[in-house]
Amino acid sequence: MLYGQGWDTPLYRAYLRSCEEMVGELCGRYGELLEFWVDGGVMPPEGGGPDVLPIFEKYQPRGMFYHSRQRADHRWAGAEDGRVGDPCWSTITDVMSQYDAHGDAQKQKTLLRHGDPEGRAWVPAMADAPIRNHNWFWRADETRLLRPAEELTAMYFASVGRNANLVLGLIPGGDGLIPEADAAVCREFGRQARAPFATPAGETSGRGATLELRLPKPSRVDTVIVMEDIATGQRVREFVVEGLAPGGQWVELARGESVGYKRIERLAGRDLVGLRIRATRSPSVPAWRKLAAFTAG
Repeated sequence: MLYGQGWDTPLYRAYLRSCEEMVGELCGRYGELLEFWVDGGVMPPEGGGPDVLPIFEKYQPRGMFYHSRQRADHRWAGAEDGRVGDPCWSTITDVMSQYDAHGDAQKQKTLLRHGDPEGRAWVPAMADAPIRNHNWFWRADETRLLRPAEELTAMYFASVGRNANLVLGLIPGGDGLIPEADAAVCREFGRQARAPFATPAGETSGRGATLELRLPKPSRVDTVIVMEDIATGQRVREFVVEGLAPGGQWVELARGESVGYKRIERLAGRDLVGLRIRATRSPSVPAWRKLAAFTAG
């Protein structure tokens, strides 16, 4: 039976009720869930699908739902490679647009990977990838498919560093535990991802087109984090990060189009006494949650 076809039959109605009962069990018996993820989406009742959204909202009022034509709290980034486009906006046209984009290869490369800075729906991107390339489920003797920690680290900076979430698929083995080889890669990934932020050199926050940070002491800056206060929305359309050299000269370090929740800029190591972020294009006054500098370890 095709999903959504021949649904006005006793058998198909029983199938829908079974789906709803499973969602009720998952959402109502295992405590608070971070997210309920329906891979590929779920049709609403008027389209022949089970009526699962009210069940989820009853039992998980604080949870994230992904996804249907009715609700999507984030969006797939268009590929299972752990990366998003640059720029990557948290907004899209509307919830329906992200749902429809799943069946359109061109929109997967544009709307899903980049978002829409003028969109009215807040649907941030999430970049997913399985740790074993490209298997989401465990099979024996496939340790060779493990992605190296260096690749996972590159994913981190091309997702979290571009205003998105990274969803890394870990695969339990036959004993229900994460295999040691996979766990070892994760530990090394964590070490590499933390290394650029080993020593904080300075941090500030504020509002306005320009935010300046004077470092407590001259420091080599390898990494810069910029964050907007997304409680006010994503406002910055274009920006420039500049560093103040010990001689008093401002030099450009990076520029881009999207900041959002978090933007990570990795530098070639510069000796600086200060930093500043300038919003060169913004429809309203930027609210900066953080401008921070780090020395790599």
